[in-house]
Amino acid sequence: MKKIFGGSTCRPRRRKPGWTIGLGLALIFAVFAVGAGSGFGRSLSPRTTGSADGQEAAAAISGVARLVVPFGHISRLNPFASLYQEIIDRSVRAGLVGLAVYIETLEEGVWMGTGGYADLETRTRISPDNLFYSASHLKIFTATAMMMLWDAGLVDLDTPIDRYLPASISSRLANAGTATIRNLLSHTSGIPTYWLASPWENDPMRTTWRDDIEAVLGKPADFAPGTKFQYCNTNFLLAAVIIDQITGDHAQFLSRNIFQPLGMTRTFYRHEPGLPRPPGLLTPYLDRYEDGSLESVGENFPEIRQNHAYGAGGLLAELGDYARFSEALFGGELISLEALRIMSTPDGPGALYGYGLGMIIHPTSGVNEAKYGKCHGHGGRGYFGVLEMNRYPKAGVTIGYASNTGSMGEANVFDELERQFGDAVFNRRARAVPTTGTPEKSSAGRKSVRKESR
Repeated sequence: MKKIFGGSTCRPRRRKPGWTIGLGLALIFAVFAVGAGSGFGRSLSPRTTGSADGQEAAAAISGVARLVVPFGHISRLNPFASLYQEIIDRSVRAGLVGLAVYIETLEEGVWMGTGGYADLETRTRISPDNLFYSASHLKIFTATAMMMLWDAGLVDLDTPIDRYLPASISSRLANAGTATIRNLLSHTSGIPTYWLASPWENDPMRTTWRDDIEAVLGKPADFAPGTKFQYCNTNFLLAAVIIDQITGDHAQFLSRNIFQPLGMTRTFYRHEPGLPRPPGLLTPYLDRYEDGSLESVGENFPEIRQNHAYGAGGLLAELGDYARFSEALFGGELISLEALRIMSTPDGPGALYGYGLGMIIHPTSGVNEAKYGKCHGHGGRGYFGVLEMNRYPKAGVTIGYASNTGSMGEANVFDELERQFGDAVFNRRARAVPTTGTPEKSSAGRKSVRKESR
């Protein structure tokens, strides 16, 4: 297999400001420091939960399900294990190198299944304990962090971003005086993409996220803010820089206020011990032309990821950690109900694409939307792998999957996976006769889970 370089590119109650205690006085001093240097001095009142209608909508989003048992606690087979495993095995036979799947339902609890390889050359089987590349799934984390700051009254979604960005960036950035944080998080800013302008593709080992920003400075805007939707990684890179300006370091902010409180001990971003090559890392493979021809892109993947992981993509985590975050977000543990409602409400030009603020809301083909609702989440597809972690709040269902087979294009195989698992969980499962008994209750009275590996 040819080796190449590559890069990315894809309690239902008010959360009190107590999460800011983790930042303590450091956050307060950071706010004053930014205010002194950038005009960010004006105080902003902490948000309330909003209107009764807003609370009702957000409560519906939050759902009622929870992760019921940590993945390390194995008990009995999910009664529909063979139904789910069949889809995994079929997908691996069709060309995916490795695939891990997470399914949570109110009735059966959590099930995990895998198929294929973490490394083809060593014939190492893939495991749920492997670290999967997030690609653009990181965007929902970045948006959540921004909404935490909004909850605390530290940012205004509708204030131009030049108020928050360093002058060295805003003075040369198109639309900086008119595009808002809301525009960034909804991909309606009109700020140009760094994708074709950055030198990273020719020299990924020697370039960083700073080069990605530099590549768009001085370039003309693509359109006036709020007039069009254009998916653009630059938006979330800039969002991360804004969080840096307010908190000191957006990666540390994510770690202290999301990863650590949620027990996401197998999540790696920018500062966690073990980087850039933490244990459990997969070897990524790229089906460049989506014709079944695989290329290894793993030789320098860890270092390339570390250089360019900034707001838009680049997280590494176990599938279970991604699911834990989804549970907390839609369960109201991280942000207020009103913030969750705003994130999950497509508006403006992005509504046509189902894009809210760092979140995609869309129907799943073949799934009864009136009965089960829409899928909420944010997928990620890139050179180094594919990841989806989707929540169906109305049904209390989560479906996630990850592969070390990267994608350059539309990757219909992954769209088909979403359709097949949607059909299996919402349609075939309802008609199926369980293949085993009902899940055993743990000593805590919670339903147990099962990991399957083929």
